[in-house]
Amino acid sequence: MDNTPVTKKSFWKSKTFRELLICAAILLPFVGVLIFPAPPLVISENTTRITSPLTADGRIDFFKALEQHIYPPELATDDNGYRLFVRQFGDLCEYHRDTSPEDLEFYRRQTYEKLGLDPDVPPAMIFPEHPITVFNNFYATTGEDIPEKYLTPRVCCGRVEYELSSDMWERPWTLDDFPMLADWIEAIDEPLDTIAAAIAKPVFFAPLLQTSESVESGTPQIIISTPSKDGPLYRRIRRMFSIRAAYRIGQGNIDAAIDDNLTIYRLGRLTAASKGMTNYLIAVPIEGAARAMPIDADPESPITEKQIRRLLEGLNALPPRVTLREIYEQERFSRLCVVQFIQHCSFSDITGSFGYPTLQADGSIKIVGLDMHFAVARYACNWNVVYRRMNEVYDILQEPDSREKFLARLKDSDNPQRLSRLHYILTPGGRGEIVADFLIPYFVLDLHFERITFRDDCADNMQRLIWAIKLYQLDNGKLPDGNWAEKIAKYLGGNHLEGVPEQYFSCPANPSPKGETTYALVQYGDDVPDSHETILLVELKTPMPFDKAVITVDEVLELPKQYWDSFGDWDSSLHFGLNIARRSGAVGVLNPFVIESELPRWLGQGRAGE
Repeated sequence: MDNTPVTKKSFWKSKTFRELLICAAILLPFVGVLIFPAPPLVISENTTRITSPLTADGRIDFFKALEQHIYPPELATDDNGYRLFVRQFGDLCEYHRDTSPEDLEFYRRQTYEKLGLDPDVPPAMIFPEHPITVFNNFYATTGEDIPEKYLTPRVCCGRVEYELSSDMWERPWTLDDFPMLADWIEAIDEPLDTIAAAIAKPVFFAPLLQTSESVESGTPQIIISTPSKDGPLYRRIRRMFSIRAAYRIGQGNIDAAIDDNLTIYRLGRLTAASKGMTNYLIAVPIEGAARAMPIDADPESPITEKQIRRLLEGLNALPPRVTLREIYEQERFSRLCVVQFIQHCSFSDITGSFGYPTLQADGSIKIVGLDMHFAVARYACNWNVVYRRMNEVYDILQEPDSREKFLARLKDSDNPQRLSRLHYILTPGGRGEIVADFLIPYFVLDLHFERITFRDDCADNMQRLIWAIKLYQLDNGKLPDGNWAEKIAKYLGGNHLEGVPEQYFSCPANPSPKGETTYALVQYGDDVPDSHETILLVELKTPMPFDKAVITVDEVLELPKQYWDSFGDWDSSLHFGLNIARRSGAVGVLNPFVIESELPRWLGQGRAGE
């Protein structure tokens, strides 16, 4: 046995001292609770910001508060197009596949009640089925194999497989292409015209729903757990109008196709304005589908000047796109609702339950989970501090230059020394700051969606430019050349560039100096490919003077590689893709995931499948 006495110097390096330090670190938070007890939460404008309504146990019912904040006055009136839709077609929202029949009926009746409808009155119409169902049923009935012309090659595991593409009807088509759809195309006009009339109303707003457990127990509904699933329905509606518009284009009925196009645009705008970030992200591809519609794709029925101007007038009459500031204000309710859940939930609910993508101080994304540090810090912390700091962040997100200001706040809060300072461990206010700093990166991943807004605004610019180019072509019998921006200026509303809104020539994610543009006309010379898919206008990463804003075919072919080299870089990727505009008037996103053979084909350099 070692009886060597422990000296003063050796004690500080001994195992015993280290064990004592560990015990002290574990006990410190609990000592802090005894010395500095946490003050009660004060519900006020300064802390929770949202102060009512309250539940019986004094909690804030953020769900009902959000309803009061976002429900339009037209919700239960015939000025709500969604109410008209439900009256005609019933509740077609999609819920979780495991939802019981009892819960489905509960949600249906709740929807009818909030819309002011009688749930016992059956719907008058049936929503049209997708043509792929009719197509497959036809071949199942005849027993014939699906012809290869309808199949699309796809490379899978090193081999080529052929599959039926569900979006094949969103390209211009006729009954010569799909004769089995004759009865179907005739039957869809009445229901789609009814839906178009509903979308023409001031709002198209589906109510939020509560679970039966929340209603029966009287506990606040967690907003992010609401069962309302109207997003898939909006996508179904968009798809049906895209299919009918594609048929109308194939038939040469351009005026009717423009009507469907504007209906899709309006559906996207009304969807984005309804339910925060979730519906905003659903609305983005809806508007994108309208923008990508090849309205001038039929060479036998080219679009006329009158039709282009009618389309532009329709675009001008659309409701304004919802701003991110409005979106963030709606998200505030949802995030504070989760904060309140964390405040009152058990210790076991916190540890191991959360795993979210979080936004780092450098703008990157990382998947992390709430850990033991967080679980300990939330114990007896000052929740007044937590709510106040969360609200401060959402205030920052609604200010000009919000991205830079928020990342600065995030970098300041991401301080590893915070946990080692006695002030933050011992005091309720310090623990409140720790809890808030843990939560902020979880709840503001939405900051990345600023880039999506930029991409949409940029695509809107290019849509205006491509139609102005088409108007010039109709007047002059050729595409503009040289200083094309100067030549199309009068078709944008001015007689010269000084009278044209600058935003038409500048991507908001990459603003160009005065006299320069972030868009370039593709230079083909006298031999412009006659395909409606031909690319006429591309977005640039480096702005160019108006009189030099042209790009060769070879330079366009290099764009995907340039973008791929910077993919994932927040500052250099602009808005996650480069926009292009085609001869048909369609505008879409060019990105590295496009099949390599497609881009040369769109430039007249090859054929599909090569």
